Amino acid sequence: MEINPRSQPKLIIPRRRPGQIKLRILGIIAKSALSVAAKAHKLVRRRREDGGGGPLSSTTTTPHATPSGYNSDDHSDG
Repeated sequence: MEINPRSQPKLIIPRRRPGQIKLRILGIIAKSALSVAAKAHKLVRRRREDGGGGPLSSTTTTPHATPSGYNSDDHSDG
């Protein structure tokens, strides 16, 4: 039994406008970026509260002792 394509009603799917698709994609990207930023902010705040600075924290002390032969008051010209 053959099916005649003319006898069946065609299903018409309305096309989305390109602007709507771009806005949806940008919305998804924005939500993802905000989620990442919020998680990073929570992590930074938690580290500050715990007192742990991590590898990129600034300290006021020098990490190693100054070499014994170095004198910062010595002004030699050469």
